[in-house]
Amino acid sequence: MAVNVIVRGCSFVNSSSNVYEHPPSGGFFLYHCEPDYPLRFMKNIIIVFALSFFLVACHSARKSSKSTTASTVRTGSDYELKSVVKIKQAVPAITIETGKTKANDVIQYAETFIGVPYVYGSSNPTKGFDCSGFVWYVFKHFGIQSPRVSTDFTNCGREVSLKECKPGDIILFTGRDASSGKVGHLGFICENKNGKITFLHAATSKGVSKSGFNSYYIPRFVKVNRVF
Repeated sequence: MAVNVIVRGCSFVNSSSNVYEHPPSGGFFLYHCEPDYPLRFMKNIIIVFALSFFLVACHSARKSSKSTTASTVRTGSDYELKSVVKIKQAVPAITIETGKTKANDVIQYAETFIGVPYVYGSSNPTKGFDCSGFVWYVFKHFGIQSPRVSTDFTNCGREVSLKECKPGDIILFTGRDASSGKVGHLGFICENKNGKITFLHAATSKGVSKSGFNSYYIPRFVKVNRVF
């Protein structure tokens, strides 16, 4: 059933293609509107808003992808991440002689210090550890000589891909500034389970603790070195 709508002062083509043009001064048009017209109008509005939201979301995603400093981790059997951090200073290659020490024994011992607070410049478990002090102290327990400064770990051992990492490997990051161009943080890989990587380190906020390889660390990731 049609609905009568009175429209004043303009020409109009109604739903039946009847045209009313140039009425006398003060005249009126009579427009017969289809009952579903408001519904179709609202559908068009919804489509416009949906397209606008989609375009904004795509723009934000492109902007976000440009700001990262490393590729995205893909989980499962097909995952990899390659650092794009550029090391700006030459660091000599060194060998850390681990001998017959087993990587799992090192990780088990390192885990006994979980909860020890972070203290900058310290390698004393009764006071606290910084990141390199923690690694140095754990190695020292097994009679293994290693650097005391995080930067000196840059080229120790053999570099392996993140996909191939296993417990006992050393994972290296920049400090908080991913553009610094030097290693400023490190820890022990303690698990790589179907691409879910966990490492043990002395973190400034939590002390000795386990962390997942998440969006906070991805931009700072430098490499993984194997010493066992």
